[in-house]
Amino acid sequence: MSKRTSYIFILSFVAVTILGIVVGAWLFVGQEKYVNEKTIALGEERHDEMDVNLSGLCPGMSRLYEINLRANSGDGFKITMAFERAEADSLAQFVDVEVRACGETVDSAKLSEYLDGKQISFPVKFDGVSEINVEIVYSMGRDVGDEAQNAEADFKIVI
Repeated sequence: MSKRTSYIFILSFVAVTILGIVVGAWLFVGQEKYVNEKTIALGEERHDEMDVNLSGLCPGMSRLYEINLRANSGDGFKITMAFERAEADSLAQFVDVEVRACGETVDSAKLSEYLDGKQISFPVKFDGVSEINVEIVYSMGRDVGDEAQNAEADFKIVI
């Protein structure tokens, strides 16, 4: 192998390695990369909880939490969600929350509003299905500055 071929091989290897690192970092930091999922079997009046920890959320990032509701086909329920503070809530004023059921937005507000007592209530009807997906997206706007650095929010959702 000539010296020139060796240099081309080494430069190609370095370029591919750097590209892999850049793409990996973009995928890691960029999209909705964090998923927490819970499945709840609905029946008579019932309560369940989901713990949420939002730490390390940076401007422009979002986190997705999923709740899979299971019931008999044909059943209908009114779902109510309340947010209860745990320990830290310094991030709450910077985080937007969007709740989607069956792909449609049922409510959205600042996390601080939900932690201050705002509840979410919506009907679900299991028409020909036995499971309905509810998505809760927590996102921080790109314009949030250093005031949110090292902030976090710990809370639970009572369903």
